[in-house]
This record gives sequence, C-alpha cells and structure tokens, in this order.
Amino acid sequence: MKKTLISVLIFTILLAISWAIVSGFIWLICLCFGFKFNFLIGTGIWLILVLINLVFKRTE
Repeated sequence: MKKTLISVLIFTILLAISWAIVSGFIWLICLCFGFKFNFLIGTGIWLILVLINLVFKRTE
C-alpha cells in the first residue's frame, strides 16, 4: 500500500512538472508575440500533448 501511494505521488509530481514546463513555454511564446496568455489554454495544449503521446506510445 505504501509503495503504491508513493508511486502515485511521484507520478502526480511528474505530471505537475510537465504541466508547468509546457505552460511556461506557451507563456513565453505569448509574451514574445504579444498574445494574451490564459492558463486554461495552456492546460488544454498540455492535455492534447499528453493524449498524443499516449496514442503514439501504444502504437509502437
């Protein structure tokens, strides 16, 4: 039980770091081009990237 909880915690932390990196890059791109940044858009793009990654990992 303890190993499962630690694994879930590590997985959640890794997802949070992934989200922060993607949202940070999108924020920088918006800053460079003068676009308005919204965390909902950043989260949506991150979710799309995660789903694309899942699809292509399963087909290999």
